[in-house]
Amino acid sequence: MQNWNHVTGTMGAETGVPVQVLHGGAAANSMDKALAEEALLHERLPALMLYRAARRQSAAALSTPVGVVLVALAHWTGSGAAIVPYFVVLSILFVIYNQVVARRIVALRNEPLQALEYESRFVLGQLAAGAAWGLNGWMVPDMNLVVWTASDVFACLILVYVSCVTLITLAHNPRALIAATCAMWLVSIAPVLFQHEAMGESLIIIAGVLGLLGTTMIFGRMLMIQTRRGVLAELQREDLTECLRVANLGLEQALRSAVEAASHDPLTGALNRRALYTRAQQIAAERRRHDGPCAVLLLDLDHFKRINDRHGHAAGDAVLAALASTLRGALREIDVIARWGGEEFLVLLPDCDMESALVRAEQVRAEVSCMDVSVLPPAYPVRVSIGAAAWPQDQTLDQSIGRADQALYAAKDAGRDRVVQAA
Repeated sequence: MQNWNHVTGTMGAETGVPVQVLHGGAAANSMDKALAEEALLHERLPALMLYRAARRQSAAALSTPVGVVLVALAHWTGSGAAIVPYFVVLSILFVIYNQVVARRIVALRNEPLQALEYESRFVLGQLAAGAAWGLNGWMVPDMNLVVWTASDVFACLILVYVSCVTLITLAHNPRALIAATCAMWLVSIAPVLFQHEAMGESLIIIAGVLGLLGTTMIFGRMLMIQTRRGVLAELQREDLTECLRVANLGLEQALRSAVEAASHDPLTGALNRRALYTRAQQIAAERRRHDGPCAVLLLDLDHFKRINDRHGHAAGDAVLAALASTLRGALREIDVIARWGGEEFLVLLPDCDMESALVRAEQVRAEVSCMDVSVLPPAYPVRVSIGAAAWPQDQTLDQSIGRADQALYAAKDAGRDRVVQAA
């Protein structure tokens, strides 16, 4: 589906409004530019202007019945009474027709090509409505202004008023504006052509109407050019805004990727040492405010060198990645997991006392022993040794890590595959 603001393009000297061609956040090639320009000139711009004209015409049509009633009341008993029924019926029919067409165009806002298929019907409807208003000229008895009544003057004033309203409502669609205005004034002066007994006055009236019509067309053209440029500028802003949005999304994604690469181990997805210390500083600041406990777990895969020697380094990498995934599944979301060394992982457990830390360490050890790594033989034993230590507020993180490291060595010396608490 193609919407009003989907395609971008570059305008030439015809409009004087440059529109930059942007595609996917980068400059498109020459063929893309040509296609975008053609879409802008022959699809987006005409469709949007037709949509705006339909919206305005639909809103203005709500007051049309009021004008029809006023004209009918003014001429109901005058010299133009015979024309009133035709005027009323035709005006109401064309209002209904134009409302149906306008609402259909508005409903197709996101389908510009289909909306443009209704333009000829829209123009035809405006031409017919203008001709119906032109019947006001048929209600004037003759060109002798001395015998004119207030209703006759009102008939001429209503034509001028409708011309002004048409100029405003149809400025977005030149063909509809020309059709409605010309139809109204040409129909209104048609009776003058048959009044041979007052041909001198008739010629003056015809010349005056044609002069008024020409002046209206001149100002209408100026208004249409200004309107067209305004719509083009609006499309340019929307295109540029969309391009900037896409570019910003790309930059944000690139920034997130850069931060991810700078702070995470590429193999396991765990934090690296620098990111771990940054997170530890945040935890330390929170603990100074809330005085909560914290524990440190230092993990080391048992006989990891044997896995690399027997099954290759690719198998060793798979085991490390599986261990990191197991840690993320076994621990809480607030726990911090970092790759500390080759086969060592460090875990910070905020708001966790030593007793709870030992329980979680045992859960981790048990889940690691149940890991099934596809690159290893079935039921291949993967074990881990864990050293656990508290991180009191009066000690640095490095001091607590040193104590956990000593506990890890004790676990290794005691036969591996176990959890040992630091002294």
